[in-house]
Amino acid sequence: MIIEHLKAQYQSLNTENLSALMALYTPDVEFRDPLHQISGQDQLRQYFEKLLTNTLSCEFEFHQSIIQNQQATLSWTMSFSHRQLNRQRPIHVEGCSWLRFNQLVYFHRDYFDVSTLLHDQLPLLGSFSKWLKNRSGQ
Repeated sequence: MIIEHLKAQYQSLNTENLSALMALYTPDVEFRDPLHQISGQDQLRQYFEKLLTNTLSCEFEFHQSIIQNQQATLSWTMSFSHRQLNRQRPIHVEGCSWLRFNQLVYFHRDYFDVSTLLHDQLPLLGSFSKWLKNRSGQ
């Protein structure tokens, strides 16, 4: 099944398996996340190539999958290490993906907390972001 193949490619995402990953998407795929809106497989490949340039490792652990009527929702934790973030230590981000597919995935939307992914990892902004999260919970 397409969703199981997709999960397998994301479990160890790197530049070497991008061709296998792209083969699971339609040429006109729509991909969205909180920071990007991408149209087409060529732009999606460029997005991943740029994303992985300074990434030391990137792995997804999938927790729950709901698949029905050619749609899927996958909950996951992404763990990655980046050359310029968090002193190259792993960063863990929880999120979920909504996928629509026929034989291939033609729509992929990711939901995750951007501040955990990026803001919390930057020296001054990270401290402020963490303080603001703690403060808003009181």
